[in-house]
Amino acid sequence: MKRLIAFSILLAICLVTAMVSPVAAQGEIQEYVQLSKPLSVDRASNDGYSIPVNSTIYHRDNRVTEIYGPDKKHILSAKDSEAGLVTTPSGYAPATRVHQVPSGTCIVHDDNVTNVYDNNSRNNCLLTIVDQNSKVRQDFPATLDWIEDSHSKNQFSYLTTFVAKWTVPSSPPDAGGDATCFLFNGIQPTLRTFLLQPVLEWNQKGSHRWTGAAWYYQDDDNWFRATSVNANTGNTIHGNMWYVDDPWIPDEGWIVQLFNTTTGQGSTLQTYGYCSTFRNLRTVCALEGKRITDNNDVPGDTTFCDMYCRAFGQNLNIDWGAHVSTSFPLTDLGVDIYSSSKVRLRTAN
Repeated sequence: MKRLIAFSILLAICLVTAMVSPVAAQGEIQEYVQLSKPLSVDRASNDGYSIPVNSTIYHRDNRVTEIYGPDKKHILSAKDSEAGLVTTPSGYAPATRVHQVPSGTCIVHDDNVTNVYDNNSRNNCLLTIVDQNSKVRQDFPATLDWIEDSHSKNQFSYLTTFVAKWTVPSSPPDAGGDATCFLFNGIQPTLRTFLLQPVLEWNQKGSHRWTGAAWYYQDDDNWFRATSVNANTGNTIHGNMWYVDDPWIPDEGWIVQLFNTTTGQGSTLQTYGYCSTFRNLRTVCALEGKRITDNNDVPGDTTFCDMYCRAFGQNLNIDWGAHVSTSFPLTDLGVDIYSSSKVRLRTAN
């Protein structure tokens, strides 16, 4: 009788464990898919590898990513080390770590679990990400690919709003190349554990045109990109970031929005939990580039204007510093600081 009870308890534990974190059956031959596109639950975009809504992604401690559908059935496994690298506005990332999500979705962090919810129904979970690799979380070298930038010299003790406006510049003269460029205003904490970015993108995913999207990075190596919108030279872009206390969720966090006022289209993300802080933050306006070989690979000058930072409704002065990288084969770069609300990033075009 005791053996039967012990066996029953052991069986129950195994069943619970399987429900919490499914794994392939022991002895099963594991086949790995080499992913080259971001994992996507965004039905409005074809920019990623489509997976079913309400799937669960497990980032295992052995650097293997496993995906299970809403029916808990195994969809695929992929080695992070074999995945293609995706261009993001905070560095290259393996496709297994980049997530394409619908605009307006709400990203909620709770320890090592991240849930992505439909903005129209917080009970509708679009995606769950379980990160079991405790060794991943670290500072990220996001600024390595920044060609030039203005940045706040000192951290803000409190910051709840950062808004900037700019005009889509001329495209890089060599439109046939594979160079990728990003223009954005952004917020990151002093420890750089996350990065909020409304991003104007040139040639993202080989589009050879301007697009815009809200991006969010967290330092457990997960990137999120909302549905992009189109843009053209001369369009007016607003990069908006607001700190909010959402009554639907027992936490606080940020809204990131890139809005094209010329077309009336926007791309938005909401984040709660992990980045729920308004303390010790810095601001930046940057031009970032990948596969840059000469001046023909970068866009024209960009002026960020009508910028303001606020803390709970009170205006804050931005004391900008300037930085120009010497790591790129470019000439005639420069950062002009006109005021707290206006800076220009200069190129040779």
